[in-house]
Amino acid sequence: PELEIKDSITMKQFEYIYKKIVDVNPHELAMEYGIQFERATLMVPSAVIYLSFLQQSKAERVWTPNIVLCDGIVADYMEKERKLFIDRSFNIDIIASAQSIAKRYNCSKIHIQNVTTIALGIFDCLKKVYGLGPTERMQLELAAILHDCGKFINMNDGANNSYNIIMSTEIMGLSHVEREEIANIVKYNTLYLSSYAKVKSHFGECDYVKVAKLAAVLRIANVMDRSHKQKIEKFTVVMKDKQLVITADTMSDLTLETGLFEEKANFFEKVYGIRPILKQKRRV
Repeated sequence: PELEIKDSITMKQFEYIYKKIVDVNPHELAMEYGIQFERATLMVPSAVIYLSFLQQSKAERVWTPNIVLCDGIVADYMEKERKLFIDRSFNIDIIASAQSIAKRYNCSKIHIQNVTTIALGIFDCLKKVYGLGPTERMQLELAAILHDCGKFINMNDGANNSYNIIMSTEIMGLSHVEREEIANIVKYNTLYLSSYAKVKSHFGECDYVKVAKLAAVLRIANVMDRSHKQKIEKFTVVMKDKQLVITADTMSDLTLETGLFEEKANFFEKVYGIRPILKQKRRV
């Protein structure tokens, strides 16, 4: 059958091509496909490597952009020489990678979306005053996405399991230190964070203050959806008179969230020096 391959190829299509070329010598491949002999000699070894990657990753489809290695080298050179400006945010790819990990460990998509929205809303209110930038915002977002992944292994030790999952899973676009900081933010979202003197041997090159700041925000955001029922979808965050006032616009009963909020607020106040307050604005 004739294959229709445009910008991607399925596993089934690749297997068909692999079987068609694997036992053909380079001279015949060069003649059949109208390519140089040197390139034909690489077809079978490349196909073996690609098939191995596909089988191990269990990917169902591979995207095949019409570029070669030389195109990448030229683009890299032009960008470094400031002759080409690539308008591309790799944060999208990093977030997609984290979401894929969360999906693998059966995390509630709606819950992590709600926690992420609340966490970033609080962060954006704090960032100018407390020296938080784009890197910290990205790390908080990734921590919010991954904060529940460890519960898939064991509900009783979710924090440590989440830490181990993040540390053992490579996330393209992040340095080892950035990933370790995210793992610690997730870990201390629920566990008690001791003084730096007591944990420095486990923190490595991680920024202790950054971990504390972002873990404090994640604790507040997570407790605001403790029921996993997304009671708080609309909210405002305002800093006023040494208080961080979070006003939830909802008709839902927030007894559970309000009761657990105070405990998380204590840690937040220690870190930031301001007291978070949860208020409810009922719709008329």
